[in-house]
Amino acid sequence: MRTTHPAPRAAEVRDIEELTRLHVAGGLGQPVTDTWRTTHGAGLARRMFHRDPHCIAVVLDAPDQTSRLASAAVGFIHQGLCRPDNARGLTAHLSSVVTMPAYRHRGYARTVVNAFIALAGERGCPTVTLQARPEAAGLYEQLGFVSAGNVLILDIQRTRAAG
Repeated sequence: MRTTHPAPRAAEVRDIEELTRLHVAGGLGQPVTDTWRTTHGAGLARRMFHRDPHCIAVVLDAPDQTSRLASAAVGFIHQGLCRPDNARGLTAHLSSVVTMPAYRHRGYARTVVNAFIALAGERGCPTVTLQARPEAAGLYEQLGFVSAGNVLILDIQRTRAAG
């Protein structure tokens, strides 16, 4: 039996506080400080309030209204160098997908990611990138993502501290 849920929608400035709460409740895997909450909200507000065309934020409202948002996908369009297969040099990076624990395993993450992909395509991005936790990789592979296997990450703060 297929579960029905609300349709995804573009996040609005009024969603900023709830997006911050969703990210905290959804499990960031790191301690959250008041400074982080303020910075997170201010950064989203700045990009969303000014209707930054490089910001894509999709939300799914909670069907039972116990919380306002059930799931969200947020990312950004990056301008890189043009290539033969990407004449405009655009790539969307899906920075965050989060679903409230009470709404997991209902297809909500799949719904917001598909909506994010559609918006990225409408804005001219031929590719979407992301970094997936191992437990979420299966979902992204079902949606057509493939492992590039060559992403290297440098934590500048950690490198300097060790240094």
